[in-house]
Amino acid sequence: MIKKAAILIFIVFAMVSTSFAEPNLKEGKWEVTTTMEMPGMPMQLPPFTYTQCITKSDLVPENTQQQQQQNENLVWSTFYGGDQYDYILNTETNSSNKIWASGTTLSTNFPCYGGLIALPCGQFDFVLLNFNNDGYRNWATYFGGDT
Repeated sequence: MIKKAAILIFIVFAMVSTSFAEPNLKEGKWEVTTTMEMPGMPMQLPPFTYTQCITKSDLVPENTQQQQQQNENLVWSTFYGGDQYDYILNTETNSSNKIWASGTTLSTNFPCYGGLIALPCGQFDFVLLNFNNDGYRNWATYFGGDT
């Protein structure tokens, strides 16, 4: 009986102690620098630095767009794709600075929102994306079959 009570007290203590656990994180403005190393490449990409406000209640950044000052080479970048092979083959900017990107995807979960055709994309599809002049996606769609 005492053994069962001790086990029960231990389990309750373990559950209560984990419910108060928080990430050990200093909230505030964080500067993050990323580098990409590609062995065998003749020219390496320069490091990329961006700044973001991170709090304990909002650990995961909602905005993936990253901007740098205009006097550096990279002004804006983002990750966009699914869980397979996705290729942006062409980018264009129109007179109002909207960004058009086109390519192909093998992903069945390529994020196609706000366009003519929404999720799910098939495989081996042509994708077309449109971003505004601040780098936020207006819409994304695809053309292709369901295989």
